[in-house]
Order: sequence, then structure tokens, then C-alpha cells
Amino acid sequence: MNRAIVYVDGFNLYHSLTSPAYKWLDLRKLSASIISSKEELAGVKYFSALCTWDSGKRQRHNDLIRIYRECGIEVILGRFKEVEITCPKRTSMRHCDHRYIRHAEKQTDVNIASQLLRDAYEERAEKAYIISRDSDLIPAIRLLKEMCVRTMVVFPPMTQEVEELKRVCGQHRLLKDKDIKNALLPVEYSLKNGEVVSRPSNWC
Repeated sequence: MNRAIVYVDGFNLYHSLTSPAYKWLDLRKLSASIISSKEELAGVKYFSALCTWDSGKRQRHNDLIRIYRECGIEVILGRFKEVEITCPKRTSMRHCDHRYIRHAEKQTDVNIASQLLRDAYEERAEKAYIISRDSDLIPAIRLLKEMCVRTMVVFPPMTQEVEELKRVCGQHRLLKDKDIKNALLPVEYSLKNGEVVSRPSNWC
């Protein structure tokens, strides 16, 4: 049986979800539902970053990561970088020039590409499923094809498919709301140490 690894671009998926309840997502169950019945799920890798400016968001994300790690999902974290933005708006007399801070996620695409190539080099799977619409992954996907690793790009729900990614991968599909709805964690998840992690009240 051929082996498959699923690579999840966390924020690409997160920002496409149509309901707060869908954030409480069982990535292993979702991954098992998208691979072929003739394939074995050899691994799930989740790529994201923890925010530094909102303790509530960070705690909710940390709780989810704890569950993922206990489920055997490999979590690879990048970081956020503060970027100063100057407002481009212009009044009739002058530019606005108001400055504000935006938080930009860094390293996720590089981390995904690195893991794709490492797993291909170490022959860990015959097929890679990539849940993302990030075209920066195209060079890595081209190299996978040269290494005889088949790929499928899985576009997050309610997003526009990226034609270049579709051409490079060959195989593609779009996740639907029902795929997410059928792959949710239980409202209360019991960790192996006996602690119960509950779905956040604002994720209902």
C-alpha cells in the first residue's frame, strides 16, 4: 500500500473556514478522508505560528496544538513579525501618512517546502497532499515530481483555486464545508494525562 503524508498550511485553512466551530478541527480525521482508500496515512504535518499580541488567541491555539501533538500530528511552528505600515490613503490636500503595526506570518511556506523535500529525500511517502493555496510552494512541488513523489493540492474551502498550482500538481481538489463538518473534534477532548480540553465558547 502506498504511503501518503498530508501537509496543512494552518492559517491558509483557518482563514477559509466559514464557521467558528470549524476551527475545532480534527486534522487526522480530515487527512484520512482526503487520501485514497488505496493509501496509508503515513503522517500529518501542521504548519502555523503562535500570536504574541493576544493571550486569549494564543491560549486557544496552544490548546489545539496540544491535542494535535497527542494525536500524533507533527507541529512545525514559524513566527510572527511586526511590520510597520504607512497608510496609502490621500485626502485632497495630503497623504494620510498614519502608521500602524501589522503582524505578518513568517517561515510557514519555507517550513512546508523544507518538510516536503526532506520527506521525499528520505522516501517517507509516495504521495504528498498539500492543503494550501500558496503559490510559493511551486518550486518545491516541481522538485518532488523530479523525485517521483506524486502530489495533490487541496484548496481550502471557499477559496479561489490557483491555476498554476493546479497545473504543477496535476491532481487537485477543493475542500467543502461538509468535509470540515465531518471532521470535528469532540467538544471535550480528554488528554492522556487525564486533563480535559474543551472547545472555546466563542468557537461554537
